[in-house]
Amino acid sequence: MVRGSQVPLVGGEAGPGCIQWTESGCEFTAKNTRCKPIESDPDLITLHAKGGEGDGKQTYRVLLAKKYSVPFSIDRDGTIWQYCDPGLLSCAHMGKGNGRSIGIEITSAVIPLDDPKTADNERRLFLRGGYTGLKARLFYGRGQHVELYRGVKRRVLDILPDQKAAIRSLVLTLLWEFPSVPRRLPRTEIKGTITGERLPDDWKGVAGHLHFQPSGFVDVHAHVDPSLDAFDELLLDLQ
Repeated sequence: MVRGSQVPLVGGEAGPGCIQWTESGCEFTAKNTRCKPIESDPDLITLHAKGGEGDGKQTYRVLLAKKYSVPFSIDRDGTIWQYCDPGLLSCAHMGKGNGRSIGIEITSAVIPLDDPKTADNERRLFLRGGYTGLKARLFYGRGQHVELYRGVKRRVLDILPDQKAAIRSLVLTLLWEFPSVPRRLPRTEIKGTITGERLPDDWKGVAGHLHFQPSGFVDVHAHVDPSLDAFDELLLDLQ
């Protein structure tokens, strides 16, 4: 739903399902979080990874408790949850950029042991090749790969295929509804790759929260938000 009207997702019936706040009861408002009425058209779509594997209801509860909010989240099976109307409210999800950005949370542990208390374990697992056996099963069969963040290699869990398809469907739908957001990604000079470097604060397009955070990615226990493969399905559609 955008500006009070039902909007079909790109992909139609073959695309992901969407659970709206009118069905789930999970709604962000100006009263229960720091949402504010829209003052201008957005020029940014920001992807987040919440660092956990809970479903859309859990995402809502966690964000609500912290007074944060996003209009959308995406479950492991690709189901999209909508918590408010991005055409009417701006949500509190990225600090100074809240008023110009539409946020999407992606269910993913990203780095299974990113708690500072387990940083040494994570470092050892990284050096010997990552997570196998029970660890892999605990994280729903996600694969793993290495990405470069701020010049430092990090081993992260994959975004699941159904999630990538849902990200593409939702982002392309939002770009259609909000032409004020440029159809571009934060690419590197290498074809088909997304940068892990920080972007200028006024950058416009489709990016990740990590692209606007000032520091942290050289720290072994820092949260990667999100892993860069979240953009895979958009590489052919956007500049």
